[in-house]
Amino acid sequence: MDEILQEKIHTVLLTVAGLSTANLFYLKADISEKVFPRVIYSLISDVPDYDTSQEFGQMVLQISAFGYFKNEYVGGLKAIAAEIKSKMIISNLGGLTGIQMSRCKRTNYRESELEGIFQIDQDFRINISRVA
Repeated sequence: MDEILQEKIHTVLLTVAGLSTANLFYLKADISEKVFPRVIYSLISDVPDYDTSQEFGQMVLQISAFGYFKNEYVGGLKAIAAEIKSKMIISNLGGLTGIQMSRCKRTNYRESELEGIFQIDQDFRINISRVA
């Protein structure tokens, strides 16, 4: 992922209530630490397409939120996931040096539980163009 875009996404996610540098991670987090809620985001695919005038690309970003599978925590995790969706779609990730984001759309949402940990996965398709 482009470093500038990664920084912008990280900055946007830090504006979500309940997220901070202590529980927001890019690519991986230490599994032995039980920091909850915890959000991990990573690129699933990066497919460049080309036009005669500009280079276009399409990325799929996955943002996963983790928390305890208890009634008092599940609602809070769902609220974090909803705010992530809102901020990712509304936030202007364009305007970066050499990058313009033309669209960000949530394409997948999944909830699951394993061994007492509740997980919400959201996939976002981001269309970008690189400008000179």
